[in-house]
Amino acid sequence: MILPSQIEERRAERSLSRQDLADALGVTYETVRQWELGLVQPRPQLYPALNNILGIVSVSFTTEELEALWQMLWCLTQGVDLPEELGDDLDKALKKIKQKRDDVNE
Repeated sequence: MILPSQIEERRAERSLSRQDLADALGVTYETVRQWELGLVQPRPQLYPALNNILGIVSVSFTTEELEALWQMLWCLTQGVDLPEELGDDLDKALKKIKQKRDDVNE
């Protein structure tokens, strides 16, 4: 999922007009406007191109990995130890994040 604010901010950072973005993606100006207002979400098929144009990095996680990340963040903010049962799912999620970071930095 791409947040409406991400689309507008990243588009502006790249000095792209709504029409420029629309033309690059093969959609209408009105479609881009609706995305930025949060009225509709871009079609998932457009995510790779949209992410590329706007410089958004995305990572896909399983439900278990997301839960493990959420619990890790909660534990860190509360100053409590991580439960051991998070081990495998947390390791998988963190490896995905590290791999994406390495891909971006290449």
